[in-house]
Amino acid sequence: SSILKLDHFIEDIIDYSRNSRMEPSAELIDFNELIEESFQHLKYSPLALRIKKIVETISNEPFFCDKRRLMIIFNNLISNAINYQNPLEKEPFIKVEINTTLENSCIKIHDNGIGIDAEKIEKIFNMFYRGSSNSTGSGLGLYIVKEIIDKLNGSIEVSSSKNNGTTFTLTIPNHPPVASNP
Repeated sequence: SSILKLDHFIEDIIDYSRNSRMEPSAELIDFNELIEESFQHLKYSPLALRIKKIVETISNEPFFCDKRRLMIIFNNLISNAINYQNPLEKEPFIKVEINTTLENSCIKIHDNGIGIDAEKIEKIFNMFYRGSSNSTGSGLGLYIVKEIIDKLNGSIEVSSSKNNGTTFTLTIPNHPPVASNP
């Protein structure tokens, strides 16, 4: 278990380092594939087996963004939703809603987990912040998510209350390729 913790910590440090050094790229994003990949990445967690996955994509426009960075965002937010599910909840779920326009993609990740105390919400994006002493994470996941969102010139908001789940709302600009004039 401590080896796995160290491995995740090292992955987080590498993600942070790459994000701070490299300029974002822009490629066509298939959100359904990306979300499926995130859930596959986390399927070995015994907690993941209980979770119902709900995905709704309203994509009227192709979306171009940095796939690697989006993957890190989804992995972190979905992993947190799995790890902080409410053990008393009979039907735990994670709902991912994506609405893409020419300008941006609005992504909502909602769960019915244990939620976040109001006084802790403003601290969750701080480096090394962990919600409780029982937390098994490095305290880097949401910090890295926020750093990536900033690098992509996007925004992230969170609404949550104790025992009522959490919703992360991300707005990320669309970067379609510029058509060249012959």
